[in-house]
Amino acid sequence: MVQACVYVQHRLPRYWDDPNIFSPERWLTRMSSDHHVTSSNDHVTSTWPATGSYMPYMVGPRNCLGKNLAEVLLRVVLCKLFSKLEFSKADEGLVQAEHCFTLSPKNKVLAMVTERMD
Repeated sequence: MVQACVYVQHRLPRYWDDPNIFSPERWLTRMSSDHHVTSSNDHVTSTWPATGSYMPYMVGPRNCLGKNLAEVLLRVVLCKLFSKLEFSKADEGLVQAEHCFTLSPKNKVLAMVTERMD
């Protein structure tokens, strides 16, 4: 059996600028470098992230059947939460990661949740 190591795949420098840095902003804009950008006749297209470079549900014919539903529900739940609540980290310490099958914090991460006033 062949198994892909998703942890390593998600940190390959050829696909990601500063792959080991936590940077949620990377999803808001295209890559700053020329990763996977092609142009033809003044029409610029980007396949960022490159197919197979980010695969939380795996890829191919045997990927997760619930992928589309999970992504839609995730967006709905997060929009509802972020529109009603404000989240912040309770302490200023760095979060250390523990590398298992999934990436998780090594110690407890305390968060403060407050109701939005706007």
